[in-house]
Amino acid sequence: LHKAIRRQRQMCIRDSYKAIQVGKALHPKEYFGYLCDNEGDNISEKNSSYSEWTALYWGWKNIHDTKYLGLCHYRRYFDIDITDESIEKIMKNSDMIVIKQTYPMISKSERPLNLMIQTSKEDYYIFLDTLLEIHSSYKREILNYFYNSRTSFPYSMFIARKELFDEFCEFIFPVLFSVEEKIKKHGYTRQRRVMGYLGEYSLGLFIACKHLRYYSVPVSYTHLTLPTNSLV
Repeated sequence: LHKAIRRQRQMCIRDSYKAIQVGKALHPKEYFGYLCDNEGDNISEKNSSYSEWTALYWGWKNIHDTKYLGLCHYRRYFDIDITDESIEKIMKNSDMIVIKQTYPMISKSERPLNLMIQTSKEDYYIFLDTLLEIHSSYKREILNYFYNSRTSFPYSMFIARKELFDEFCEFIFPVLFSVEEKIKKHGYTRQRRVMGYLGEYSLGLFIACKHLRYYSVPVSYTHLTLPTNSLV
């Protein structure tokens, strides 16, 4: 989601970004003057497991009056000038703007192995089985993505037409909710973010299943630290 938070925090952030405070339901006394992910239809209380995906869900359910919508992080931004004109130009030949792959995948087994490390072996196979169950018509694309593709789309960052943004959410959130009901709870901080990790790996899967055209841009880092994600 975009628009500026520059006026509120005097930050050098493009006017197309708008900050959203995630996990607000878990910290009701904290308020930083931004959008909050506990308003309207939301899953804010799941933020400790879903991470930035509570912002993605909020944008899906509560933002309706925009042509394009996307997501970035409080320290990661798209390294391009995001304006109405630049987005329109890119979208003439692309379906989605994503972050350029920052490292090579050296083997076809790297994606499932990384996901097992970030979550657990059991979580990975539950996720894969649930994908194949809910999206059985994409069986070939799903298996190819996890076991034959070396293309990566990092950080859950993307910009798309609102209709495609919604389609992505409709594609993946039923899977994540179903997985959430099946997996065991983890006590370690990193593994508690299991749904966020599964979501991050789902962006490339959706692009592969839908055979989307994408435009890759570098990621821009900032050392500023804010308790938010940003909608584009």
